[in-house]
Amino acid sequence: MLRRTSTALLLSAALLPAFAARVVAVSPQGDVAEVRQISIRFDSAVVPAGDPRRPPPFTLQCSGRSPEGDARWASERVWLFDLKAALPPGQRCTLTADPAWKPLAGALEGTTEYRFNTAPLAVQQLRPYPGGRVDEEQQFLLRFNGDAAPKQAAAAWCEVEGLADRMPVRVIDGAPRAELLRQQRITADAARWLLVACERPFPADARVRLVWGRSFEWRVRPRLLAEFSCERESARAPCLPLRPLVLRFSATEGPGSCRSMSTNRAFGVLRQSAPYELRVMMLSPCRAM
Repeated sequence: MLRRTSTALLLSAALLPAFAARVVAVSPQGDVAEVRQISIRFDSAVVPAGDPRRPPPFTLQCSGRSPEGDARWASERVWLFDLKAALPPGQRCTLTADPAWKPLAGALEGTTEYRFNTAPLAVQQLRPYPGGRVDEEQQFLLRFNGDAAPKQAAAAWCEVEGLADRMPVRVIDGAPRAELLRQQRITADAARWLLVACERPFPADARVRLVWGRSFEWRVRPRLLAEFSCERESARAPCLPLRPLVLRFSATEGPGSCRSMSTNRAFGVLRQSAPYELRVMMLSPCRAM
């Protein structure tokens, strides 16, 4: 009777599965915007408690390289990998179980490879803001979701109302970019900002679009026109001294408009009498323009 019982116990033990750990949660997975930490959770204790520096169970590869970071065990079931810097855009990453790593007892079963991708390089912020008026030779300051190299502007172009062809984008670097960043008080993440302009000036009052992954639209300001008048004794006579010379503009903004002009002592006293009108008091006669 004892022999039969022992045999039955041995058979039961042989039929029971050996202890095995499984991964029950991995973060991140799929397509993600930004990654700063990797987290893997097991269904049971796989390392002794109180030892956060045990060997890592998985290795991380992103686009052919191993990102730098600090690995640690948050508990006997949870392993974390803190990246030293957020992964750049457009990375394809794979988490693979290390064949040399073994759980506390038994083996690792189930899925042993997980994948995730970081979002492609994309515009997050743009100045001037879309929807407004822009200059004929407008420059655009763009902030991306990661470091942006000038060569990446090859993926962008400009579209102008009335023109069938796309217009290439050029990157403005060096001192002009540095000065604009200083004026805009941009100090953090300067590598994420690009200053660009379209290859040719825009026609007046046209709709324009900057396409970089998605489309951003503005309207070019109207053509600035000015009309001059003054008081004279006759049509061929010069302007009367001590009487105002009047410049009337078609707009209040832009080079040559009221807001961009300053007093010239050779002409006399200058004042803006209306948003679209500028008056100069002459101190001596002048010929009609």
